[in-house]
Amino acid sequence: MSRPTTLGIVRTGAALAGPVEDLRGKVAGLQRENRRLRAENERLKQQVARLRGDAAKGASADEPALARKRKTLINQFVARGIISKTSKRTQHARLWVTARFRALSYDEKSVVAGLVHAYYFGADGRGGMTLLVDDRTGKIIGDYGRGPYRRPLELR
Repeated sequence: MSRPTTLGIVRTGAALAGPVEDLRGKVAGLQRENRRLRAENERLKQQVARLRGDAAKGASADEPALARKRKTLINQFVARGIISKTSKRTQHARLWVTARFRALSYDEKSVVAGLVHAYYFGADGRGGMTLLVDDRTGKIIGDYGRGPYRRPLELR
């Protein structure tokens, strides 16, 4: 009587071995992808830091070149699905963010928002504010401002 029960357990264990190995393989693949994305993110942060450094040095003659570099980085963030788009209405820029943006750390979010803010308002950031908008709901979830506002990234 105990023999069929033991066979049932052994068969069940053997039947689960395949799906468990599949899951382990998927987890390993996701971990590799996560490491790759973190390295890429670090590279992008370094590019943004270089651009901020160039702007802080007072590169007024290089402003068109900086704007092109900033736009290139913004397009890379869009291509990677971190943000969906940017726009500027009157005195406020809008940064439409995705779920991947929400998964970033506060510092990483601040870097992305600062880049968009610098693109629309220049190196000193005076004259406006960047509103962070959820791309799914269309609601404002935060803002970023510098200059007279002296406001870092604020999330709601």
